[in-house]
This record gives sequence, structure tokens and C-alpha cells, in this order.
Amino acid sequence: MIPRRLRLPRKRIEYLFRKGSKTASEFLTIRYSPAKEGYPGNYCVIISSATEKSAVKRNRLRRQIYEILHTHEKSANRKDNMRFEMALICKKRLCGLDYSHIKDKINDLLNKLPR
Repeated sequence: MIPRRLRLPRKRIEYLFRKGSKTASEFLTIRYSPAKEGYPGNYCVIISSATEKSAVKRNRLRRQIYEILHTHEKSANRKDNMRFEMALICKKRLCGLDYSHIKDKINDLLNKLPR
């Protein structure tokens, strides 16, 4: 679970889907917009039951992605890299990968975001 201060509220998720920018790969889609000045970048992970039927596997994947984002946040300068509100939407192909491959795919996609 991510800290409450970093969670993206539901209204902001709806805003990202309507007006946010989009970056995608074959494994993930990121909807994002710049965070408001003075606020940390908030995020959420969306994994539908159509992507993975088992709730246990969905929650495990979600926890892994949160951990990857947390380590990415610590390794990179937060003021430069993670100043976005973003929603990561997982695709079915991501479910079969192991942790190191998931980490590579997410980092590749995060590096595509504008700085």
C-alpha cells in the first residue's frame, strides 16, 4: 500500500482519463499530467479483473509495481522525475512476467515521460 499522501484521488483519475497525456507500451499504459506546484506526484495502479482473474495475483502485481515506483522515486530526484500525477494501467501481457522484467518495463516507460 502506498502512503495516503501519494495516492491519486478518484476525481483526479477521471481527469487523467479525460484530459491527461498518454504513453503506452505493449505491457503498460501511463496516463499522466503535471502535478500542481508544491505537491508531490501522486499515482495509482489499475489492474482490471479482465487482465487477471485471480484477486491474489492482481494484488501481488499491484504491490510489486508500488515497490518499483517507490524504489524509482528514491533513486531518482523526485523533483525532476516523479512530478506527475499518473495512473499506470496494466495489460494482460504484464501478468506473466517476473519482478525484474516488470521493473525494466516500468522504468523504460517512466523514462519516456517528459522531464
